[in-house]
Parts: sequence; structure tokens; C-alpha cells
Amino acid sequence: MNELEILKRLINLEKESHRLKIRIKIRKNEIEKQGFIDENHQIENEIEDLKNQLKEVENKSSSAEAKTAIIRQLSEYITEINKAGLGLKLLRNQGLMLENAPLSEIYRDLHFFITNGEFGIRTPAWLCYTSSKENSIEIDVLSEFLSGEIQILRKITDPNYLKLRQYIEEFRKRIIEKFIE
Repeated sequence: MNELEILKRLINLEKESHRLKIRIKIRKNEIEKQGFIDENHQIENEIEDLKNQLKEVENKSSSAEAKTAIIRQLSEYITEINKAGLGLKLLRNQGLMLENAPLSEIYRDLHFFITNGEFGIRTPAWLCYTSSKENSIEIDVLSEFLSGEIQILRKITDPNYLKLRQYIEEFRKRIIEKFIE
């Protein structure tokens, strides 16, 4: 299997393991529960094997391309959010019911690169701005944050999907800490 095939198999098995863990928690029948436990144990062993394969696979061009795409996507966000007029801020809900919509979109776009193996850059043309301090994100603060994320990514040497997945999880935590909590 190539790097992308290993990644997709890993993602599918992680989803299946998650479903089995839910079944284990809700099952009352001990025999059925033990069957799910045994099945999950086998899946977790295969997950570990796939993670090792992702580390050891010779051709890591797909993950290298994903790293480049993440950097390009972050740069695109910086460019687009800085097109706002003087004194404007990014509207948190973007006119939607979802609070923190732009932050969710940034995360979703980056997460896409480590799950789908497609690397097209999306221009966030939907951005809405406000002059109000309430329900808004300071553009210079977000730009600086995203620039810092680019620097973090550039420090990832010999990228593989495990490193990139770890980066995306840490990115999610940092963006929540900085802009939501």
C-alpha cells in the first residue's frame, strides 16, 4: 500500500474502533460485549501496525504535499482576512447560527488535507466583517496566530501523516485556547 492508502485504511479502522467502543459501553450482554472487546483489540493492533507503516513507508510525497497545502491554505486565509477595511474585525458567526464559524472553517480546511489526499486550496470568499468589538475577532491577532502556525509547520522535518495529524490536533487546541476560551 502507498502512503495515502495506508492513511485511509487507518482512518477507517479508527472510526470502526470508535463505533466498537460505543457498543462496548452500551451492551449489557457480556458475551456480545466480549465479542466487541475482542474485535476492537484486533482493530487496535492493526491500527498500531498501520501507524508504523506510515512512519516507515518509503515514498512520503503525499504527506509532504499535504504539509505544503496546509501552509498554502493558512497563507490564503491570512491574505483574505487582511482584505478587510480599516478598523474592521472578522465576524465570529459569519451571519450563521454557528458561533466561531471562521475558526471552524479554518480547522475543517486544514483537517481535510490530512484525511482526503486532495490538496486544492480554498479561497474563503465568504468572510463577513464588522466594526463591533462584540462577537468579533481582531484581524491582526488572527493573522499573527496563523503566521505563527505556518512557522510551526515549517519546523516539521521529514513530514508524515502521523506528524501532520498531531499538528492538526495541537492546532485545534491552540485555536480554541487563543480565540474561544
